[in-house]
Amino acid sequence: MKASLCTPKEISSMRQILLILFIVLLVGPGFAAKSEASEIILDDFDDGQSPNDFFGSQDVWTHEGGIVTATFDSTVYHGGNGYSWRLDYDLSSSTTSASGWWEQLGYSYLDPDHPTYDISKFEEFRFWIKGSSTYTDKFYIEFVEWPPWKAKRIEIAGITNEWQEKTVNLSSLSELDLTQIMQVAVVLKNTHVTQKIGTLYFDDLYFVDFDEGYTTDDEFLELISRRTFKYFLDMSHPETGLIRDTASNREVCSIAGVGFGLTALGIGAERGWISREEAASRTSKILSTLYNGVQGSGTTGCIGYKGFFYHMLDISTSVRDGTSELSSIDTALLLAGVLFVKEYFNDANSIEGEIRELADNIYNRVDWDWMLDKDKNQFYMEWKPENGGGFANHWNYYTDEAILISLLAIGSGKVDPGVFYKWKREKGTYNCYTLYQSWWGSLFTHFFAHCWIKFKELGYDNHPTTPINWWENSILAAKANRQFCVNNSDTYKTYGANSWGLSACFGPRGYNGDQSKSYGAGPLAEPPPNHDGTIPPYGAGSSIVFFSSEPIQNESVQALKNYYENYPKLWGLYGFRDAYNLGTTTESVDDWYAHEYVGIDQGPMLIMIENYRSGLVWKYFMQNEWVKDALNKIFPNQYVYYIKGKVKDSGGKGIKGVEVTLSGYESETYYTKEDGYYEFLNIPFLGCYKITPSKPWYKFEPSFREYNLPDHNYENQDFGFEPPNSIIPINNLFNPAKGENTTIIYKLAKRCHVIIGLYDLLGESIITLVDEDKDAGSYSIDWFGKNKEGSTVASGTYLLYFKAGDYKKTEKIIVIK
Repeated sequence: MKASLCTPKEISSMRQILLILFIVLLVGPGFAAKSEASEIILDDFDDGQSPNDFFGSQDVWTHEGGIVTATFDSTVYHGGNGYSWRLDYDLSSSTTSASGWWEQLGYSYLDPDHPTYDISKFEEFRFWIKGSSTYTDKFYIEFVEWPPWKAKRIEIAGITNEWQEKTVNLSSLSELDLTQIMQVAVVLKNTHVTQKIGTLYFDDLYFVDFDEGYTTDDEFLELISRRTFKYFLDMSHPETGLIRDTASNREVCSIAGVGFGLTALGIGAERGWISREEAASRTSKILSTLYNGVQGSGTTGCIGYKGFFYHMLDISTSVRDGTSELSSIDTALLLAGVLFVKEYFNDANSIEGEIRELADNIYNRVDWDWMLDKDKNQFYMEWKPENGGGFANHWNYYTDEAILISLLAIGSGKVDPGVFYKWKREKGTYNCYTLYQSWWGSLFTHFFAHCWIKFKELGYDNHPTTPINWWENSILAAKANRQFCVNNSDTYKTYGANSWGLSACFGPRGYNGDQSKSYGAGPLAEPPPNHDGTIPPYGAGSSIVFFSSEPIQNESVQALKNYYENYPKLWGLYGFRDAYNLGTTTESVDDWYAHEYVGIDQGPMLIMIENYRSGLVWKYFMQNEWVKDALNKIFPNQYVYYIKGKVKDSGGKGIKGVEVTLSGYESETYYTKEDGYYEFLNIPFLGCYKITPSKPWYKFEPSFREYNLPDHNYENQDFGFEPPNSIIPINNLFNPAKGENTTIIYKLAKRCHVIIGLYDLLGESIITLVDEDKDAGSYSIDWFGKNKEGSTVASGTYLLYFKAGDYKKTEKIIVIK
């Protein structure tokens, strides 16, 4: 049934009902709750160790005989658990003595003693403080700019022996360049403190960004993505371009993390978080490091061998770290990023041309055949050069990693496509979910390859006896993982319908709980699953594409909202921290939050959220000739379709900038070009689709088109433009006492019944000016401020109501005297 617009009187009578409905919608599950600000922790001290949560150093300082010691204190803290930072000071030796402590806001490879950070986007700095039995009730907070050294001190007063939150408004630092802040410090001076000897406790230091809230689901995903992307900027070495394995480890690079980081640079450029020029420059630096690094069989001094790369590299020298293995999967994850940037940076300028050339060389240099066990036709997992060199372990069981390695190798033309069929495919069942399981049931084993390859379009592979739709398989894996957490929520407080996604990550007892297999859920080939209540946000976040295109119905989006809105200590400088664990329902233990970010966990979540929002990574990666060649060999029955057409005006000329939306199993938006052209390519064959054009004030004919695939490709699916009816009041502020009036000009696209009337703000009719059928054309009518009785109306605001056929519009007219 087509809804009709209300008259002003109807609007007035329905006002209370609409207000109630609005409130219901506002608090209902479908509304993205408004977040007013983002709080970014500098240090909450809860891990009881350095560096801080900006991954900068911290230390005490003294001057002229001042004494100070700083320790993590587990007996006094703000909040439910954790540690505080205890500062014991003694300034009694002289009037010039001083002491305190400082926190650096990051780390600089080029100048480790003087790192700087841009805090200009923050509005406030907050912290909690209390005194002990003896303490000063005032001191200074100091912000330091570099270079050159320039400091600004803010007095903090009113300290008591109870916890208080103190706030520094950063607008008070106008003398400093907030884009170049090196450290925040506590300054205790003999001539300023009220007690020369004492103890202070500090906790929960954080910055506040009032502009980083959100009101819509897409703004929420943008917030997560932008913060996550920042990891790959800040953790990049300025000379090699390589990216830290984890935020806290300044020395080591994970080559897989570089693959995710390369992909992140394309996302950042597309979203405008950095310029395309900067993204290209960073990409070129990374690829140059990778290509020019020494490839050799030596135990030291090499970046890789036979085109493969060592899993871990020294981030500064780009050579093998320690006894790290030459890794087939980490090389594959790197190459996925390499091929993505080859396709994304497609401009004709020299630097993007260099990117494409370097990417070609890096990919083509890999000797896949060397890493293949010819007897089993399975790839080795690793090789080490010690004792003459040796391989270890095979990719012999299904995982997304084996899929990615196999497809990249097949695309090179150096191995037979039969390698895709040599790892085991075995079904497992958890609850009602039956799928092809991985060895440990970790969720990353079901989505790593999906980050770059859009299996949604590929259908079943051509295995001779066990063809599998890997897209549907990963959907089932994500649902089973979530159900596992729901089923175990009576035991583990972290688990639930909105807290799930068991996958490899840090836990309270170390990486994967210090176990030999990664965190996971059923079904799995090697039961029981390893789990202890630890949930990494990237597990659900990277599964976002496997659920509904509507955020309100998307289990991953709802999980991410739960993490963000209910667990503030899980959120930090680079988005979600690696994991959290709230313990069991039968134990009384402190909540645990990782103070770490991991490149190979940040990366897939960033990529998959972008694929969910725009399909960007899938789009460019799957344009690659070698990728397409591999997919054509393994997925020969790909069923994808396209729909193309134009949006034209009444004269047959194309209309630019029309938003054409494809909705159905796949959702996508296209904005028409100069000639009105639109296209949707690579549409999966699953089900019904609808295409709808939209542009303000435009009415299109037909208003939408529907399709039921599989069928065939569609061309010339054009939409026409029906000129809209319109109304414009001229001189809509006038004084009847001076003989003034307003002239109402209106246009009709076709013959219809027209009603033009004036109403007061209560919806009461003042006068009806037109109520008759009219032919298409342009018309005008004057209103001199009279009501239907012929009297001049009172001064005030009136509503001009216009109805022409189905078209309705209301304008304001103001009468003055």
